[in-house]
Amino acid sequence: MKKALITAALTLTYGVAHADWSGTASLGASLAGGNSEAESISGALRLSSTVDKWQHTIFGDILKGEATLITENADGTRTFESQPTSDRLAVGYQPKYFWRENTYLFGVLDWNQDKPADIDSRTTQVVGVGHQFWATDTGSFSAELGVGGKQTEFVSAAEDTDEAITYVAANYLNRISDQTTVNADLRADIGSDNTATDIGVGIAYKLSDRVALKLSYLVRNNSDIVGALGEKTDSVAGFSLVSDL
Repeated sequence: MKKALITAALTLTYGVAHADWSGTASLGASLAGGNSEAESISGALRLSSTVDKWQHTIFGDILKGEATLITENADGTRTFESQPTSDRLAVGYQPKYFWRENTYLFGVLDWNQDKPADIDSRTTQVVGVGHQFWATDTGSFSAELGVGGKQTEFVSAAEDTDEAITYVAANYLNRISDQTTVNADLRADIGSDNTATDIGVGIAYKLSDRVALKLSYLVRNNSDIVGALGEKTDSVAGFSLVSDL
């Protein structure tokens, strides 16, 4: 058994190291003014490769934002109070093994930090099974179900957690015209201490063969974790430029 596991690990490592990678990189920013001034910058990277029956995906994203509340004082002066509205960093890896044409075994290993949501460090490990209900040259729809573990360390004095989770995910992508693609994604890590749910939608319009302008909206909820502003739910809307790699 040990020899078989070592052989499988070496085979997977060799496949990752010798794979031909392709993917996308994106960069976005936003500014707002008035009674408050807010700015944010975001970036994301997603690389994937297919080797025989294996598919490897590496992903990462960063979101940094700050808001400044402007208060007019009685003496005519202004007071500026700044606080972070978003400070998130995430990286991860997901291998898939297609043991049937449209059905696959998968794993997820990821880490993220989201300090305004009171998460100093969160690591997730998942294994499970997924199925592509349809996949064509213009789009795909797949769903995944798995089990695993999640470890969370908090910014506040809250006690760290280490819990078993049920993992549910679904991904939809469809090119509705030569220039326009829409997507919708769902991920839920369901645990006894907390359920983390991400729901995202987006629409991208191609500006050239390699570059697209994307409008996206993401809602992220933690059922039992209250962030710095007393909220359990964060939402992010924005524009970004996406480049094929």
